[in-house]
This record gives sequence, C-alpha cells and structure tokens, in this order.
Amino acid sequence: MKKGKEMKTSDVENLLYENDVLFDKISKRHDVFTVKRSFFYTHGFSSEKLANKIQNLGFRIVDHFDDWNSWPKTSYFVVKFQSKV
Repeated sequence: MKKGKEMKTSDVENLLYENDVLFDKISKRHDVFTVKRSFFYTHGFSSEKLANKIQNLGFRIVDHFDDWNSWPKTSYFVVKFQSKV
C-alpha cells in the first residue's frame, strides 16, 4: 500500500486484482471504498469471506453485507472498507 498519501480507487482496484480478490464494481465516497461482487447462487461464498480477503491485505473493514434481490434484479456481496494508511 502507498504510505503517506491517500489511495486512489484505481490503486485499490489494482491491488485487489493482483491478490485475486474478484469483484464487479468499486467506488469511493470520502475515505470509504465499496466493492460489490454479484451472485445468483452463493456457492458457499459470502460478504464475510470477501471482507476477510480484503482485510488480509491491510484494509480496515467498515461494513459488509449480502444485498440479496429476487430475480431479475442482481444480488451483491458488498464490502465497505478504509485504507489503514
């Protein structure tokens, strides 16, 4: 992680992909990043597992939840986190 300087969304996106943390969308509001990973069936995965992967990279988890919607709307695992820098 970059030290002494606020991370950009593109920096976080690259870091996550380099470490095989897969997601569909990333955004940033103030100092909180949000990643969303879509699902139709969970296949044993959850927002908690996604949050653990992100936390292992040195980020502080603010919140995580499963944003479930009935078909045809898309459901997401959502993780909100901050840089520890």
